[in-house]
Amino acid sequence: MDAILDWGMEVIRAFQNLSSPVTDAVFTGITFLGREEFYLLIIPLVFWCFDRRKGIRLTVVVLLSHFINQGLKEFIALPRPFDVDPSVGIGHATGYSLPSGHAQGSLTFWGMIAPWIRRGWPIALVLSGLIGISRVYLGVHYPSDVLAGWAIAGIILGLYFAWGSSVEVWILELSCYSRLLLATGISLFMVLLNPADTATPATLLGASAGLLIPGGDFSAAGPVQRRVLRYLLGIAGTVVLYVGLSLLFPGKGQTGYALLRFIRHTVLGLWITFGAPWVFLRIGLALPAAREADSDDSEQNRSAGEARGSCDDS
Repeated sequence: MDAILDWGMEVIRAFQNLSSPVTDAVFTGITFLGREEFYLLIIPLVFWCFDRRKGIRLTVVVLLSHFINQGLKEFIALPRPFDVDPSVGIGHATGYSLPSGHAQGSLTFWGMIAPWIRRGWPIALVLSGLIGISRVYLGVHYPSDVLAGWAIAGIILGLYFAWGSSVEVWILELSCYSRLLLATGISLFMVLLNPADTATPATLLGASAGLLIPGGDFSAAGPVQRRVLRYLLGIAGTVVLYVGLSLLFPGKGQTGYALLRFIRHTVLGLWITFGAPWVFLRIGLALPAAREADSDDSEQNRSAGEARGSCDDS
């Protein structure tokens, strides 16, 4: 392992031989595309303005990928390169190094989107590649961290594409209360597995609960102007909650941090899947959802999706 890390440090220094204010700014900008804030801006866009079901799938897979990444980091506990040698620390990050969350998250995110857009896979590979390189350049990850992150993302995507549809059909066949119980159980189990990460299970719980509350079932279709207004209004509420609650609640290391962080992210999930859609419906920025499945879904998926929506439909 030491030989791999020594080689990785040499690669970092080789990249940083290109360092300049311009390249530092470029790679800092690229690395933002793998941050939590980026996903918080883009995933609601998919859910509110393009396709609710795709937005739900994207949310679940990205959250599970993040949870796996955080759990592995806590278990392996490998210090970051700049912790070992501060001279390579162009960038800064918290937590442990292996595997790279940016590399894993970006390939998971863009790999999910790739089948939905033209030339999706080349875009996914280029973007996740650049993000991975940026982490090495900034000195916050070894190359081996990035390779491990990509490998784990590949496994997650493979499992999703192989069995994701079957799992989705099974979940949709459950009553809404059973789905809520399932989401609660999974979220609490995640907290027990990794108490250091309360944000991911909380977001999953809040988003799942929001989908089941009556009155928020909307159509993501509509004129471009309405979609733009939906996004601007919805993301404004998201930013207020994300930033505002972080300022009101205790910071890391303070009493009650973990619990209140759980509450903060539960509220965020609820806002994205219920609060914002409820507002859209009330002010005429969206119409109630038509009971139509995606054109690429199977007949079984269609019947399951139409059978049960929010809890008032069961």
